[in-house]
Amino acid sequence: MLAGGGIPDMARGRSKKKRRQERSGYVYVLTNRSMPGMVKIGFTSRSAGVRANELSGATGVPTDFKIVFQARARDALSLEKAVHRRLRHARVKQGREFFRVSPRRARKEIVKEMRQLRGVAQAYWVVRLVITCIVATAGVALLTQYANGNLDLTPLKQGRPADLSVWIGILTQSG
Repeated sequence: MLAGGGIPDMARGRSKKKRRQERSGYVYVLTNRSMPGMVKIGFTSRSAGVRANELSGATGVPTDFKIVFQARARDALSLEKAVHRRLRHARVKQGREFFRVSPRRARKEIVKEMRQLRGVAQAYWVVRLVITCIVATAGVALLTQYANGNLDLTPLKQGRPADLSVWIGILTQSG
């Protein structure tokens, strides 16, 4: 997978596991009584409590932020972005994480998006399982044809195994 600038992540010293860890965490909803009618919906790889304390410590904020909801997710960063898209009409200012919605509505949208993302992930694994079964079935059929002497592997022996047309020809041979 390529990151910004077309440089492979591995070349920049980031493994898949590290990238996955960077995306896991919490999507939270915070309120602040100095900002009535607004919630902050954000993502943190730490706890929502730590993040709320950081935000409350800023000199421009007269009162502390309170956590009204938090949800742990494997890909909390994508979840946060999806929720922000869902609530874009209520965003106070572009590029900021403040929305003019009730805490209850913010929670509802996060839960709804979590269910949708979970469904997409499940569909991905079903498709992957089906493809694996098809490949395994085709492999068994090819081995059976080869064992019975009905499969011509000459194109492979000619040193062209990466040529897709060779594989298509072999897979479409009738036994």
